Amino acid sequence: MQPEIDVKTMDGIVDTLEGEIDRSIREQNRFLDYCTKHAVIVRLFLCSGANFTGRVLDHDRKWILLGSESTTRPKDPKVFVKSYVALVIPNEPIELFIQYRGMGTALKRKKALRKARKIAKKKGRLTPVPS
Repeated sequence: MQPEIDVKTMDGIVDTLEGEIDRSIREQNRFLDYCTKHAVIVRLFLCSGANFTGRVLDHDRKWILLGSESTTRPKDPKVFVKSYVALVIPNEPIELFIQYRGMGTALKRKKALRKARKIAKKKGRLTPVPS
């Protein structure tokens, strides 16, 4: 049995999620939270090819609320369904994933692990290299 997670949506309704949220959703939420907190201007591309520029005002599990990029002449915010969003790009580089710097890619880590296991096997180690 997986634990239930209560999530409050933008309209204040408590939504109970069955199961765990995977890593990609957590990273997506971290990115959108950062953009909301620091008022980063982003370009939002939809699956249809249309793109919109503005600041992320709020987001939840299903929706993104995109406000105007202008602070002097604000326009009405637009609501987008996350399933129709293809890509969100910030206009400025952000240091959100700095803790991953220098770790390499998963392929490089796997290759290094295979190499270490091969060397351990040649030396006749009884204990395998931890994975």
